[in-house]
Amino acid sequence: MSDLIFRKENLDFRDFIGYENTVYKYLHNTPNEDIASAIISEGFKFVNNLDKTTDQVSNTNVEEINFFFCKRKYYGRFTVVIHLGIDLVKFYLNQCISKNILFQELLFSRKENEKNENEEHFYTLHRQFIKGYYNHIGKEAVCSPFYNPLRDLPDFAENMKTLLLRIV
Repeated sequence: MSDLIFRKENLDFRDFIGYENTVYKYLHNTPNEDIASAIISEGFKFVNNLDKTTDQVSNTNVEEINFFFCKRKYYGRFTVVIHLGIDLVKFYLNQCISKNILFQELLFSRKENEKNENEEHFYTLHRQFIKGYYNHIGKEAVCSPFYNPLRDLPDFAENMKTLLLRIV
């Protein structure tokens, strides 16, 4: 897999986050490059809610990015950049609201046997939403070959069918 990943050196952090207005942008810091690399390969695992382990940013506000960096720098020098297509999120969020389904159960995969010490389920955000990660020390970005945040996956429709069967 390492031959599929490409690196960009001497890149500004904000430039790597991107200025696209078609995606929601989230940042997650980690101390270890192996963890950041695993997130590219396997997707991003989290408990309960994406907002608990990430920060949503706009990238049009320099103070917001600086605040994020100061607030989270102790979590590690590698920042994973996550993008979720706005239209994709809105489409599925509207379906969830109309059918009384939890959004994270639709867009994020969950395995019944994966729980933390508090018996909370782990969810996994598909690797297509991971733009890559940024090394703040080396000012280097590692880009994901799987990145495609606007693509609708067949998994989402399958999740919807499964969830609808549970509520019937």
